Parts: sequence; C-alpha cells; structure tokens
Amino acid sequence: MLTILRHAAATLGAWLLVALLLGPSMLGCASAPPAAPAEWASRPAVSADPDSFDELVPALQVLICHGRTHGTHTGLRLLRPPLETIFWDPAGQFGRDRDDLVRRRDVFSENAPTSADYVAWRFDGAGDIAVTIFEWRLDRARAGRLAAILTRTAEGIDFETTTVGLFCCRAVCRFLERYAQEEMEIPQRWIRPEDLARHLWSQRPTRVGIFRADGSVEVYHAPD
Repeated sequence: MLTILRHAAATLGAWLLVALLLGPSMLGCASAPPAAPAEWASRPAVSADPDSFDELVPALQVLICHGRTHGTHTGLRLLRPPLETIFWDPAGQFGRDRDDLVRRRDVFSENAPTSADYVAWRFDGAGDIAVTIFEWRLDRARAGRLAAILTRTAEGIDFETTTVGLFCCRAVCRFLERYAQEEMEIPQRWIRPEDLARHLWSQRPTRVGIFRADGSVEVYHAPD
C-alpha cells in the first residue's frame, strides 16, 4: 500500500509540474505555430506537396504539432532509404488502435506512417491545426547510427524510447541532446513543444515545412 501511495504522489507531482509549466500556453500566450524568424521569412516560402517530406534521402525530422493555443505533441522521424523509415511517437496515440501497425516502445520501425499520413491523422484524429517539420539531411552512415539507437540495436547504448504521457517533448530533447550533437545544440530539455520549435529554427535545419489543416504546405529553405 505504501508503494502505491508513493507512486500516486509522484504521478500527481509530475502532473502538477506539467500543469504549471503549460499554464501560460493553455491561456493562449503561445502562437500556433510559431512564426518563421525574420532571416527565414525574408525568403518566400515554397508551396509543396505533403509527400515532399518523404523524399528518398537520409534525413532526421523533428515534428512539432500545434493546437489553436499551444503545442500539443513532439515526434521524430528518421528516413533511411532504401531500408526503412523510423517514426518515434513518444507517449503518442498514433496506431494504438490499428492491428496493421507494429508499435514497440513508442517506435514504429515497420510500416511507419508517411509524413502526409501522420499529419492528416493529427488534423483529423487529434484536432491540431498545424504541424511543423524541421529536417536535417544526413549521410547514410549517420542515419544508420541514429536508427540503431532508436531501435535499441546500437552496441553499448540503451536509450529508452518509452515515454510517460505529457513528456514527449522532453524525451525528444533528451535524444537530440545526447545523439544529434552533430546536427544541433539542445541547451535544455523543454516540456512545451512550441519552446523547442522556436529553438530549432536557430539550429540550421536544411528545410522547415509547415503543414496546415486547410491543406496548405509552406516549405522554407535554410537562409544563405
């Protein structure tokens, strides 16, 4: 009984902490999605097809999902053609009601959704209004290394991908901080997805796509 009470107290404390941190955004103080910084916005955005973020090139993608007043979820995709696409949906709900998808420790390494499929699900199933995808191009060796970490096959590394609810952004930050140092710097582990999104604009992604519920897709390429 004492163990159960301790667990309940810890869980309540975690929820209270998240509520405190999310409070300002819940009241509408955050934009959805955060606007492109001036140096990016100075270059016209290119209209694109939703499938354009599934090109056959190795890439690391961080997905930030936006509701009307605040960020709602953070995910990560790793494109490793021609072998596979890996999708990490920490504490997310995608695919939990589908028998045709294999979800292990919050990771899809078989039949992972395309960016267009997942974005459509966020709009229809989760009620989001926008999804921002930050992308860094990788070489094949680098993509293979990150894939091995996410699928728990990397020798000497045991990174836990299973995530507690509401801590999706913090989990992705932890992965990026530890293993994506060649692509970016992560100075802290944010809880609010919109805070991570603001930071990622400064980390020189190859391109950034903003998918909106009205069907439009804006693609920004890194400024010179």
